[in-house]
Amino acid sequence: MSFRCNVGYLDRGVRLIIGCALLYITLVNTGLVANQVIRYVLLALGCVNIVTAFVAYCPLYTLANISTKGQRST
Repeated sequence: MSFRCNVGYLDRGVRLIIGCALLYITLVNTGLVANQVIRYVLLALGCVNIVTAFVAYCPLYTLANISTKGQRST
């Protein structure tokens, strides 16, 4: 199984912003989410978004045969 980059720069930036916002909501401003289970789900989603932003690989994109990374012409 090869891990080729399939997440483009814009997608990575959006994932990073959303991931940081979810971490902020769940860890710093805990009053926004009253349910503990929903808070843990949002925390997990935020962590996954940040990890996929840094490694530029999304397993779901591979399963769906999607790539937002642009092709470079040489």
